[in-house]
Amino acid sequence: MKYLYKLFLLVFGVLLLAPSCKKDDPTPLTPPTSNNTLSPGNPSPSDADAVMYAIVQKSIQDLPFGPVELSQSIPIAVFANGSGMPTSVGSVFIEGRKMTFLSGTYTYFPGFMDTLGPLSLEGADIEWSASGGNGFPSFTRVDSSPWPNVGAFTSSTTISKSSSYTMSVTGVANADSTIFSLGETLSVTVPGNVSSYTFNSSELSSLKLTGELMAVTAYRLGKEIVGPKKVYLGKLLTYQTPVQVIP
Repeated sequence: MKYLYKLFLLVFGVLLLAPSCKKDDPTPLTPPTSNNTLSPGNPSPSDADAVMYAIVQKSIQDLPFGPVELSQSIPIAVFANGSGMPTSVGSVFIEGRKMTFLSGTYTYFPGFMDTLGPLSLEGADIEWSASGGNGFPSFTRVDSSPWPNVGAFTSSTTISKSSSYTMSVTGVANADSTIFSLGETLSVTVPGNVSSYTFNSSELSSLKLTGELMAVTAYRLGKEIVGPKKVYLGKLLTYQTPVQVIP
């Protein structure tokens, strides 16, 4: 489903870069451009009728008393109709919480009076369910696969555009593939056990001098057959931190 593939890549890219978007910045984000020189990766397989991702996004923020790690859980799900266009399939739930259908994508927005508390997905088996519609039967599936994990950054957070730069973490585990990203447009997908990647100076020339992030994202996917449909359940963990870019 080409449209599903492109739509999910767009959502995927925006999620990776969300913390870099300021409220007063009207410039729309663009998804990372993957070089894919080591591995084709598989953020949305070409035969998917639906992709449902449990996403955990971790970021480092510098506060007056020192750096602090923040974490948020962001589930998304996209379903395609017979023409490959995003479609509604009725009510969709993750861990018993009803998701919102917005612009072709299901996601979860906690309500002001949400008595369940913050959604926390990391480390848990993930239950997905849908009431069904537009060719999809009702279903419930539990993704009990291991969560991918990304270790702490070991590379410098100062990047010189005039020389090559190696981004590295202490390790990556339980991943099908890993994405190394710098800024809004530079990324590469590598095998799931790779914990470092070197960008050359010509690649780094696209980085801005302010407001850039680096991120390492590990993900895994599993296919479920739901009636006549192929539904992929995924777990994704991205770890990101601000960087200082110098000429």
